[in-house]
Amino acid sequence: MSLLLLVRHGQASFLTDNYDRLSPLGEKQIQLLGEYWCDQNLQLDAIYSGGLKRQIDSAEIVRQVYVDRGLSCPESKVLPGLNEYQAEEFLYNHLDDLREIDPSLEEQYQTFKNATGDRERFRTYQKMFETAMRHWIAGEIHFNKVESWKEFVGRVESSIEEMTRNVGRSQHIAAFTSGGTIGVAMQYALKTDSETTLQLSWMLRNASLTTFLFTEGKFTLSSFNETPHLSDRADWSYR
Repeated sequence: MSLLLLVRHGQASFLTDNYDRLSPLGEKQIQLLGEYWCDQNLQLDAIYSGGLKRQIDSAEIVRQVYVDRGLSCPESKVLPGLNEYQAEEFLYNHLDDLREIDPSLEEQYQTFKNATGDRERFRTYQKMFETAMRHWIAGEIHFNKVESWKEFVGRVESSIEEMTRNVGRSQHIAAFTSGGTIGVAMQYALKTDSETTLQLSWMLRNASLTTFLFTEGKFTLSSFNETPHLSDRADWSYR
């Protein structure tokens, strides 16, 4: 059996002008992951990342830890199928349409606008986001340039198959991606429904590790949402 290690990127820059960059905490989280893997003598045989900057940078930080310690580590390969679903495009650009479809979103939006402090803004945004995403996975809304839930699931499953195809025994493959992508990998292994898949993805901590054992014709969950490298709970984050 070989091992696929899916890593959620480090904390990004949520509610700033550019979400797609690691925050200082995000860089620290990923640095600690690289150090932990080196301390555990984990040999990586292949590294992949999605094409988003927060994913690419997470992979590079870990690889650089190996290099700095004089350890062998392969170059990271970008696999766009590991990109997150288009949440920002979906919610920010189509919020007016969504509020017409579901009146409860109008109230949630106003609550978010009036929120003060990061913690309250995060909480109210998440509630609004979850409501919108449930309409999306149900296929109730369709917008140009925004992929459907079915299309998203299809590209993630294709990426899993690409990373695990023709792999020898006892290989360790790391992939740096995002919460929604890891949720679909859980669905691929456990045959969960779409709602459960989203719920699982929202539980994922930044820089967390979810692992799968695989061989030809078999793909099995081994661990979920682990953060042994983040021993200080102050380093935990979800956005």
